[in-house]
This record gives sequence, C-alpha cells and structure tokens, in this order.
Amino acid sequence: MKVLKFGGTSVGNADAIKRVGEIIQNSSQSGPLIVVVSAVGGVTSQLARLGEIAAKRDKSYETLLATLKKQHLGLYIELNETEDKGFIEKIFAQLGEVCKGVFLLKELTPRTSDYIQSCGERLSAHIVGEYLEKRGIAYKAFDARNYIITDKRFGNAGVIWSKTKAALKKSTTQMGKVNLFPGFIASTEDQETATLGRGGSDFTAALLANIFKADTLEIWTDVKGLM
Repeated sequence: MKVLKFGGTSVGNADAIKRVGEIIQNSSQSGPLIVVVSAVGGVTSQLARLGEIAAKRDKSYETLLATLKKQHLGLYIELNETEDKGFIEKIFAQLGEVCKGVFLLKELTPRTSDYIQSCGERLSAHIVGEYLEKRGIAYKAFDARNYIITDKRFGNAGVIWSKTKAALKKSTTQMGKVNLFPGFIASTEDQETATLGRGGSDFTAALLANIFKADTLEIWTDVKGLM
C-alpha cells in the first residue's frame, strides 16, 4: 500500500491534474494506492474570504461565489470535454444557501466556516476522480467525513483516534486498487463537517498511511523546496 498526497498546486489547473493522472496510473502498477487531494490552489483562502464577506452583509460575496463556480466548472469541462450538471452544481447550490444564511444573520460561526471551506476538497476530489475515470483508471471514492471522526474544535479539530481507526478499518472491504480521499475534511461524532486546520491534507495523508500501515507516503507538490 502506498499513499500519495497532491497539494493545491498539483491540482491547480488542467495540465497539473493531467500530470497527477499520469502519476497515479504509473504508481498503481506496483500495488494499491490511497490518493489524497487538496483543494485547487488558492481556493481554501477564497472560501474563507467568502464567508467573511457574507458575514459583513456585503453582497459582493455573490460575485466571488460565481467566480469560484466558474473556475471549477471550467476546470471540469477542460479535463472531461463535457459539462457537469450534477455534483459541482449541487455543491455550489448548497454553498450559496449557507452563504445567504451568513449574510442574513451577519454571523459566521467556526462550524459554518468549516462547512464553507470543506467544499474546496470535495470539489477537487470530484474533478480528479472524474478525470481518472476518463483515463480508464478504475477508482473508489471515499468521503473522508465518513471515516475521520473529530471533536468539535471547528477550524482545527482533533482526531478521535479510536473511532477513526474503527471506521477506516471497516472501509477496507470497499477499497480497490486506487482509492481517492479529499484531504483536510472530517466530521464530528454528530456528523457535522469539520476541518483539520490549514495544512490538514498532509495530516489526512499521514493519518491514512499510519492506520493502513502503508509502505510509503509521498507528498507531491509543484512548489520548489520544503519548509
């Protein structure tokens, strides 16, 4: 078992995602993979800003929301040469409703902020997965929120290891050769969306590598160097 994590720059545009597809295809020849993806580069910050703008009763949040939707639909269409009328539309419809509530109440709670920011990884995992399918790479999609269980420290949630291990161990019967997880996101015991804090996709990948006793964990990035 090998775990591959791709950061925001690695899924930042169509060419980068094509390279990700090639890496996954080549790596899968030597054994089963878990693939963890971040949100498209810069999107998490934009989503955080989206909630903040809405909470100020500033209607320009609608413009930012439309820009983000156009970005993700454009990326999907460029990769798959077809429109997405399902998942991406649904995510942005839900996101729009949440932001409208923030706008009307003039209040952005940590829990709501986590939900808003979680959409980045959910969108990128969908886009990458659909591209893998187009390339003929069979994969299984997993929503990390069903398996990584945390406390209620929204914004930097702490993993409840016993429950997370139990949930992930059950998932092994569903796993295939390529298994795709969104990074960064999790859920509380009450099934409320939570995030693991900035840089949380690396944590997701390391957590999965630990629990599944992976032989290798690879962190892929287009940024030169390590900090």
